[in-house]
Amino acid sequence: MRTITIEGLKGTGKSTIIKSLSSFYHVNLLQKFTKGNNKIHPFAKEFIRKYNKKFKNIESTLAVNYYSNFFNNLELATNLNLTAPRIILLNRGLLSLPYFGYYGYSHNSEDLKFREYLKIASELYDLAICKYNTFGLESDFIILECCQETIKKRLEKREVKIVSDTFFLKNIEVYSNMKKYFEEQAIKKIKNTRFFYRNNETIQDLVNIETFAVDLI
Repeated sequence: MRTITIEGLKGTGKSTIIKSLSSFYHVNLLQKFTKGNNKIHPFAKEFIRKYNKKFKNIESTLAVNYYSNFFNNLELATNLNLTAPRIILLNRGLLSLPYFGYYGYSHNSEDLKFREYLKIASELYDLAICKYNTFGLESDFIILECCQETIKKRLEKREVKIVSDTFFLKNIEVYSNMKKYFEEQAIKKIKNTRFFYRNNETIQDLVNIETFAVDLI
């Protein structure tokens, strides 16, 4: 089984591409990890017992519920009796998970210094990568990138304004640095994986990315 994941920061155009690619009959679109069953996945239970007392709310500060949703959804998808070729398409996935907790870290006013928080988040991410590798998947990550000005314009144009978007724009440098930090770990440790970085600034960029993704499928 293969996975094709569209990754990138907010406003880089992930959903637009996903909508186009999800129409392919031989692609199984996996539910976003921000949705689904929040039951803590077994891979994280020992970790939570180890660090729970250090946090005011470990689940939101480290996005443990999103990690759990991701693996619960992935296990369900890989167990389905799908007709070949079996390709799972994801709108965000393993690369986004480790920095999704930063919103909780800030809003929970955690007492940990950011450096210690990042160290513990890295430990959780290592566990997640090890768990992901046990699936034996062939994985392609298409990572979308834009300049900050483009991202800002796209988020400001969204009809529905959400608090996390405003927070993201105020802390975009932190998110960008965390993205780079954790992607470097992923590139070194995830097995059977290819990483493709694509700039998505213009309509032509979008067409080129969609064409590239279709060729992968």
